[in-house]
Amino acid sequence: MVGIVDARARISDLFVIEVDTNGATTVVFNGDVPAKFRILDVTVDTIVTAGSGTVKITDGTNDITNAIVAATTKAVTRAGTIDPAYNEIDAGGSLSVVVANAADARVLIHCVRTD
Repeated sequence: MVGIVDARARISDLFVIEVDTNGATTVVFNGDVPAKFRILDVTVDTIVTAGSGTVKITDGTNDITNAIVAATTKAVTRAGTIDPAYNEIDAGGSLSVVVANAADARVLIHCVRTD
């Protein structure tokens, strides 16, 4: 039997931000996050092999995740760490997917609205 963890949570509170990096750093929000949310998980689906490619999620200043490997085509990897000091993004905040070594990947940022 599946139980409900929090009766206040609604399906609509959960959402995914999908970013195709095309080998370059992508600014998702630049001081214009519409509502406060928490990052729960990040998965990376590598599109094109980039030997030592990585991606990480930042709030524009601070790293939210570790550098996630995005090096081999078809490989799916996920964040090894998510920093609880920075994974809450305030309304009006910023969010970026930072690419190293031309990692070409589809990044899925799993979130929950917290306001």
